Amino acid sequence: MYGIVSDLYRNIVRLKTNNGDVVIKSNKKMPKGLKVEIKNIGQGDYKGKILMGPSKVLPSLNAIYYSSMITEDRNLVEKLSFLFEELSKRVKIDRSFLGKFKRYFESGEVDEDNKVFGNYVNLLSGRYGFRSFGMIKIFVDRKAEEFIVYFKDNVIKGKVEGNDIILSTEKIIENIEELKEKLKKYFLNVYIKYENFEGGIYV
Repeated sequence: MYGIVSDLYRNIVRLKTNNGDVVIKSNKKMPKGLKVEIKNIGQGDYKGKILMGPSKVLPSLNAIYYSSMITEDRNLVEKLSFLFEELSKRVKIDRSFLGKFKRYFESGEVDEDNKVFGNYVNLLSGRYGFRSFGMIKIFVDRKAEEFIVYFKDNVIKGKVEGNDIILSTEKIIENIEELKEKLKKYFLNVYIKYENFEGGIYV
């Protein structure tokens, strides 16, 4: 796949391709207009890691840069980037803010300071919400009324109805009881649905 450098912010580079835009984290600065081949093998003048794309809709490069400072997980970088884009409209995202956010992201709501910071983030995050409970990360799209839970290597989609949380996944989740018990601290009822099973299974 080939792409042309269309924009850059520090070491974050946006490439225009026939399949949509791709964002990579580069080992060195690329000039605008440069045509590059994106490949997994072989030698090249530049080395990088794909963070997002190909996609027709991507957040700003500075939001992606902030996210790449928090985690290298591609799925989480994408979700955090849209969150940071919303936050940047209402709060200054500087080194101090990112330090507090990384602590919240990694540790979750383990103490009063983190709980207060989490509430602060969600108060200012517009369309997108985010909660961290250590290993459990929850991203909310308030406009679409959807959320995604990242738990270890599992991705779970679902929705909140009042005091209940309903999750759906396509595979059996290891340590499911651990997840349920953690969520029961914050919700009255926790329902888990396994999709693509005949009739569905609820736990």
